[in-house]
Amino acid sequence: MKLESLENPFVVPLLMNCKNDNEELISSSVPHAIQENGTFLIDLDKLPNRKDVFADDNGVWTMKGSRSKSYSIEKDADGRVLSLNKSQEYADIVRR
Repeated sequence: MKLESLENPFVVPLLMNCKNDNEELISSSVPHAIQENGTFLIDLDKLPNRKDVFADDNGVWTMKGSRSKSYSIEKDADGRVLSLNKSQEYADIVRR
């Protein structure tokens, strides 16, 4: 799938509508031993335990991340995400 951009306003609607529009892009299992950078959509409800998502044979990893951003989401009458608009407010950063 080719995206117009990898910026949040383009990616988030794809992710949030994926279950209805592009179900073939969603994995029901955790990819293992991936050797290159990649992005995967995993249906956590299909995993025996949601924490299984961390068992990817790639050792321990730490998310360095960046400053959190806030967006407002516009949906249609059926609940499909139409657009994402950056908000001036900032969200609290939560780390686990």
